[in-house]
Amino acid sequence: MTPKWHMLLNHSVQLLERTGKGLVELGEDRIERAHQWRERDRQRYSRLLRCISRMASCEAKIQNLRLMAPIKKVQAEVIQSSKRNLGRCLKKERAAAAKVERDEVREMIVEEVREEPREPFPAPRKRMKRERQMGKVRRKRE
Repeated sequence: MTPKWHMLLNHSVQLLERTGKGLVELGEDRIERAHQWRERDRQRYSRLLRCISRMASCEAKIQNLRLMAPIKKVQAEVIQSSKRNLGRCLKKERAAAAKVERDEVREMIVEEVREEPREPFPAPRKRMKRERQMGKVRRKRE
């Protein structure tokens, strides 16, 4: 039995009660991302440095740079500024315009129907009686 399977079967209820977040804690996405970062960094400095001690010091410097607060702040600002920052949501505006147009068309149809001359709809018993009489007349003609 794998550790993840053991956690799922034996400890998931306690985990849900304790965190209230769900089974996200069991995900491996963060670990995989860290492996990708480390491999990318290793490829960067392994091309430049042949000495193992220099490679180790370079690796430590890169990892420390990644954890420094001022650098993290600048990275967050770059990510935020690179996003499209529209003051309005075009999807909502288009949906509102489409709704206004639909409402106008519906209102126009309602007005047309109201203006049409109509005879009142007969009560069900009268209608059934009239339909029976019409059926008898059709049968006689045939």
